[in-house]
Amino acid sequence: MLIYLLVFIVLSASSLALTSTEEEKLADNYYKLNPETYNTLAVASGTDEDHYIIEFTDADSASKYGSSVKAYMSNSKTLSSNTKAYLGKVQASDVITLLEQDYIEYIELEQETTGLYTDHVTYNVKKTEADQIWDETKGTGVSVAVLDTGIYAHDDLSISGGTSIISADYNDYDGHGTEVAGVLAAVLDDNGIAGVAPDVSLYAVKIMNTTTGNLSDAIEGLQWAIDNNMSIVVMSFGFEGFSNIFRDKVNEFYNNGGLLVAAAGNGGGTIVMYPA
Repeated sequence: MLIYLLVFIVLSASSLALTSTEEEKLADNYYKLNPETYNTLAVASGTDEDHYIIEFTDADSASKYGSSVKAYMSNSKTLSSNTKAYLGKVQASDVITLLEQDYIEYIELEQETTGLYTDHVTYNVKKTEADQIWDETKGTGVSVAVLDTGIYAHDDLSISGGTSIISADYNDYDGHGTEVAGVLAAVLDDNGIAGVAPDVSLYAVKIMNTTTGNLSDAIEGLQWAIDNNMSIVVMSFGFEGFSNIFRDKVNEFYNNGGLLVAAAGNGGGTIVMYPA
């Protein structure tokens, strides 16, 4: 009986951790992971499953090896043809196998994005002194994508268009995205409030339904802004962990001449959330 118990304990313990070979492979490919993903895999068992974003090195690799990568995944989906990335549920041991492939650029755990909400408008036209340059410009010709909970139709807003990554339309059923849009671009019509830049072309990019969303949806929202040549992206959200994939999209937008604005956080704390 004691022998059987010892065997059971040994087998159970071995299922709680990666093999030494897997640990070596993980260490060798750490640069393909962000810190949160590495730390999670380092203490995982081989059969532990989680949702991962897997990005290929280029579009050709995604086309050539996409099917073989999807074979490791359940509930997989392609984020966008331009992001070269898949989202799906993968076992830890399979993640490590994929890390070794030259055609894989990054693998990251899906993250929860948190809407950085306030219960009152803290920045306004007078605070920014935006009205002092309205004689020169009010934002005409500048396209601004608000990555948030969407924007609902409002008499004080002129919405040029947009998209929803997560639903059939970009209507806002939470209110936060509309509030951000109002601070930014409420029109001058002798009614309601005035936005900082009332004449910009305003676009709703819905990536969240309520106070939380997903990193993968934020990636797709930023890709939409890139594909549609937005001038500015406003991101009043944040996530706790760094993301290589999102960073690359930020750099791509910036290198194309765009401006990105992100909220640092709420509550006056000292921790700055990503991507700010």
